[in-house]
Amino acid sequence: MHGNARLADRPAEIITRPQTLLFAASVGIIVTNLFAPQTLVGLIGPSLGAAASESGLVSMATLLGYAAGLFFLVPLSDLVENRVLVLRMLVAAALAAAVAAFAPSAASLLAVLFMLGAACSCIQVLVPVAASMAPPGQDGRVIGDVMSGLMAGILLSRPLASLVADAFGWRAFYALSAAALALLAMLLGLTLPRRR
Repeated sequence: MHGNARLADRPAEIITRPQTLLFAASVGIIVTNLFAPQTLVGLIGPSLGAAASESGLVSMATLLGYAAGLFFLVPLSDLVENRVLVLRMLVAAALAAAVAAFAPSAASLLAVLFMLGAACSCIQVLVPVAASMAPPGQDGRVIGDVMSGLMAGILLSRPLASLVADAFGWRAFYALSAAALALLAMLLGLTLPRRR
């Protein structure tokens, strides 16, 4: 796993059950941004007057950004305090989602979705941080709980995006996502341990 959150260097904070649930909910909410575009692409293309080829790229942009984030951003967790890195990535994700909600063209939307995907790679920093806060011998349980949140987010992302988009339009999904990511940044800011 990446990150300076290693088992041999545990922070003083021991993760509580509510904190474990917060980590699980966080990764679940964050990951919805990676798979929702696959559902929204049918609405986004006509809305922005995008060609079929551009519409297809919408569903790929966040995943390509996520891959770039894994390569360029997640390794920074060995150099930068994990709390600072995660919070900055969450703020960046919230800003990207907010911009996506008002994107005037397909090109601008593709750019911000790529950035959103890159910022969402903070998932891969949160998981080892949660493990590092686990009581001795409880790492597996904590990781399992957090990964369950991740899987729930993947499974629910498409129906949730479809529900919101059908009721309020695809832009509403990104506005809601921006608000949720900003809230997560505030909550995790109170929960994530500082490097000692």
